Amino acid sequence: MALKLAIKPVLTFKTAKGSQYWVDERGRSQRYKSYHPEHGMNDQGLKNPYRHIIFVDNTNASHLVSAADSHNKYWMIIRKGKIGIVALSSEHQYHLVSGLFPYSDQPHIGFAPIEFNILKHSSKIQGYYLQKNFHIGNKIVEWKFVDEKGRLLNGMNSNNVQI
Repeated sequence: MALKLAIKPVLTFKTAKGSQYWVDERGRSQRYKSYHPEHGMNDQGLKNPYRHIIFVDNTNASHLVSAADSHNKYWMIIRKGKIGIVALSSEHQYHLVSGLFPYSDQPHIGFAPIEFNILKHSSKIQGYYLQKNFHIGNKIVEWKFVDEKGRLLNGMNSNNVQI
């Protein structure tokens, strides 16, 4: 069964848990979430596209996920080419709870994707908030270029071997 993507991809990648992502030349992304036992059957399938995608080292992505999971009132931020999590303290002050980590606009083996739709500038943090609708994916294990006809071209696998 062929998927009907909402974007025209120029590259694709797979993650450690089997999800497939596609990215177009404007940096928009779309993914097909593979079956994950911890999420059940209902959450798998083709997801709506995101307007933006960036990539962080998988260890740093794990720190971001952990920080987000441990705070009720948090925001992911991008500031000066780095990404992090800020939280609101009991004194109603923002404080950094994870990061700031460098990110890339290109996929790399061992990095994790972060998809998001809306950035909002804030002078308080001298950067941008990622609105709550974002997704942090699993570690990239393979990527390939896609030609204008949708055919897979060369890429890299998790052993950094060209495929």
